[in-house]
Amino acid sequence: MAIEIRTATTTNDREAIFRLRYEIYVEEIGYRYPHCDHSRRLLFDAGTRQSRLLMALDEGIVVGTAKCDWGGEVEFTDEEQMVYDLGRFLPVVGPAGIGIFSRFMAAPSHRSGDVPIRLFDSVLHFLLENHAALLFLDCRPHLINTYERLGFRTYARTYSDPMAGLLVPLVLVLDDREHLRRVGARWLSLFDAYPPDAARLREVMAILPDYSPVHTVTSPETGDQRKEIELILSTEEPGGQISIFDNLDEADVARLVAASHIIECQPGDRIIAEHVTDQTVFLVLEGVVEVRKEGRVVAVLARGAVFGEITFMLQGRRTADVFAASADVRILALRHKSLTQLIESESKVAARFLLNFTRMLCVKLAGGWRHD
Repeated sequence: MAIEIRTATTTNDREAIFRLRYEIYVEEIGYRYPHCDHSRRLLFDAGTRQSRLLMALDEGIVVGTAKCDWGGEVEFTDEEQMVYDLGRFLPVVGPAGIGIFSRFMAAPSHRSGDVPIRLFDSVLHFLLENHAALLFLDCRPHLINTYERLGFRTYARTYSDPMAGLLVPLVLVLDDREHLRRVGARWLSLFDAYPPDAARLREVMAILPDYSPVHTVTSPETGDQRKEIELILSTEEPGGQISIFDNLDEADVARLVAASHIIECQPGDRIIAEHVTDQTVFLVLEGVVEVRKEGRVVAVLARGAVFGEITFMLQGRRTADVFAASADVRILALRHKSLTQLIESESKVAARFLLNFTRMLCVKLAGGWRHD
């Protein structure tokens, strides 16, 4: 039976969506939302706003869902305006020109199929039909590449979510068809029936920041990228004991960190949230971060230190919180996928990296503390 995508219209529809959210966000990932009904296993939306909820059904069972808040139907919250810097865009495109995409998920049995794609397609069709200009979302660092391949771009500073930790805002400029072609966005054909608004695109591009606090590491061939590779190579474990890149040359490091991200954080940003599953390990490039257990500082990490390695290797849940503790903190978010790809293509380089990784972890454990 074919997958059905439709908008939730009844109380039963919404409860089925809230139950899938609970299974994935609370039970699988480990978010500790206050607005849960644990006895009925439901994760509700906070507040009373009636968002547009999409549902994917397989033989009547909800196997995927997403939320779309369109400015032509709802008022954006103060938090949304702050997180996505909407005050920059509203004077140009108006509320009806903006959509916010969130609560996007699929059941484990349907993640590799077409459910996620069809949910996204439905949201795009709706926004294009209503002549929207911008679609915003946020994600954890390990998902940035996925959304960039779909045409999204980073543009704003990260923010610290009380449940998920560090989240990165992204925007899809619906009129920028050239950018979609350049990145090979799979849904470009969906836009054929909706001609871009060239005048509006010029106005939007004029207000998009020239500089993003989140940089994707690509090739060291350009000046800026070479500086970033050199910065990564220059880091050392505090005290000069061990570097995660010992015995790796510039080309090795460039392959290892390709498509990873350098992220700038502000003091107090919660980079890692305890009890949450994740797939990213972090290297401190500049500044200081604190590892905290139950609010108590158990370690202070400076330039060259690695954190998040236990969950990175074991694919479990974080065992501590990690906060940016100084001004101008810059971290490298290294994707688990980059390492697995390197193991398949460059086994000797991967082996050197994993040896360094293991030695650093052993030093920490021998020191009598463990963090994630």
